[in-house]
Amino acid sequence: MTTDRMLLISGDSHVGPTLRGDLRPYCDREYLADFDAYADEMDELRAKVLADPGGIDGDLLRRRERGDLVKIAARLVAPDFSDTAKTTYANVAAVEGLRDPAARAADMDAEGVAADVIFAGGQNGELLPFVGMGLSVGPDDLRPELQVQSCRIFNRWLADFVSANPGRHIGCMQVPIFDIDTTISEMRYWRERGLKAVNFPAPRASFPAYNNPVYEPLWAAAEELDLPLCSHSAGGEEPLGSGDPGGIGVQFLELFWLGRRALWQMILGGVFERHPRLKLVLTEQGTKWIPDTL
Repeated sequence: MTTDRMLLISGDSHVGPTLRGDLRPYCDREYLADFDAYADEMDELRAKVLADPGGIDGDLLRRRERGDLVKIAARLVAPDFSDTAKTTYANVAAVEGLRDPAARAADMDAEGVAADVIFAGGQNGELLPFVGMGLSVGPDDLRPELQVQSCRIFNRWLADFVSANPGRHIGCMQVPIFDIDTTISEMRYWRERGLKAVNFPAPRASFPAYNNPVYEPLWAAAEELDLPLCSHSAGGEEPLGSGDPGGIGVQFLELFWLGRRALWQMILGGVFERHPRLKLVLTEQGTKWIPDTL
């Protein structure tokens, strides 16, 4: 033990703004109808799961943004979850600091946390519009303009959130990785407005792998802007079988590996040799895999 003061920084914190109360005011007017339809659908789905947690349809889990909500809601009422686990998830949902920067600062002070890196996905039953928890890029068939709008809605809210305590928060912006030119434009825009990292989607079959030369402008922009690319676990593809019996276990066995595939794609693609100041961060990954992989 030591009496020396330590600087404690959380590299994996989350926020959970509510769809209707917090995020809707940041939606462009032309997309409000789409936003409200999505919110209505999620409300109906949440009610269905809470009313019959044993009747969850595997097809709901296979569509990513719906599956995110189903899994969160089911944990609150599922018959095979212990009372302690249900209480824990209920307590998480009640944390005011997921939405209120003043409450978050008070919690951080109480725990001795000086600063934190903030991702979406607060596990409080709230989702980002159109994409789900926000760790991944949402469903493959999402209209491109809605993916861009989802990113902007959250980034607007997050920029305001971190501005309350800018020295204590590093906000990870959402980016529409399917459109590299727009991604670069959004990176520049939100970097100027106080967001200092990128929630970097883990590889998926629906867009080119990260050793593909098409990403060269993105690497250059991230290097120039000093924006770390942060890949969070569960931000990659949905594991095969996740919507079938035992699917939660399948997810926990595979989601970490699926979330870190960018590392070897970028190393073997020579990305870090061409862009030596580029930073890739793998979040919530543990360390046991590192010696084998390297």
